[in-house]
Amino acid sequence: MMKKKVTGNSEKCADLVLEEIGSITALRYITVFFDNANFLFTNYSVDHDVLFVAEKKDGTEVHATNLNCGYGGNGPTCTNYVLTKLGIDEQTANIAFTSRGFQMEFSDGVVKVRDKVFFQYAKDAVKTPNVFGFDEFSEVNVPLKRITMLNPHTNNIQGLFNAIDVMEPYLYEFFIGKESPLADGYRVSHHTLPQADDKSQIRGLKHVNIIIRGKVFDVYCIVDTNFVGSLVNILHCYLLNRPYFRETIANQSLGLTNKKGFYWFKLFISLFMKGRDIHELVFLTTGATDDD
Repeated sequence: MMKKKVTGNSEKCADLVLEEIGSITALRYITVFFDNANFLFTNYSVDHDVLFVAEKKDGTEVHATNLNCGYGGNGPTCTNYVLTKLGIDEQTANIAFTSRGFQMEFSDGVVKVRDKVFFQYAKDAVKTPNVFGFDEFSEVNVPLKRITMLNPHTNNIQGLFNAIDVMEPYLYEFFIGKESPLADGYRVSHHTLPQADDKSQIRGLKHVNIIIRGKVFDVYCIVDTNFVGSLVNILHCYLLNRPYFRETIANQSLGLTNKKGFYWFKLFISLFMKGRDIHELVFLTTGATDDD
């Protein structure tokens, strides 16, 4: 796969894109967004300033910086110009003005158009050219195709589930213990965390405890070390339809669901009593884990 990036003002980008594409028959997809961060949810890896990608049938991707959509300005006007010059009818091409994100698929002379807006964000959410705040306790790095979430079990569990639903997860890794090796040994103490009114929302954060890798993007979770086991169990159920630790609480006493559950609970307690760690890789494509 080859990438070709064109830059300049909107008019120049439009002319260069048309030159690189050549003909509509060479195209597989055109994908355009108002907000660059939406590319996180596609299979394209783009720079922070890219808003337009044309994918050719030979695998070449043409990236452009000042062709966008969603309003009546110069960028969408030039996107509309590209579409009409390729032979797309005017009514269809006007999606450049009406949609904040769309994809066109070209197949056997037929153009299929889909709205593909995943989210919009305020400009004050942008922290650096590559990173913006998804919410108060999550940030997105578009070039790295990564969402980092702080205590998602209390701050945004539905957001975590929504991300899993679209990321096409294939690997789930977690660490329960004192010194996590995940994310190349990332340590919270070396970074600035959000200033939360309720300090409990960021209390107990030390390192990356959970990583879910997907074909579309990855999710890194930084979780209070006192509660990481609970989130591991939640994610195990969501991803594999079974818990990692099998125990139940009834009548103020501990009841265990089966012999395997009793084994896992004893192992869980013994590891913490001895100060040992749990580090697991779960391969989601087969459902196999290191403990099977």
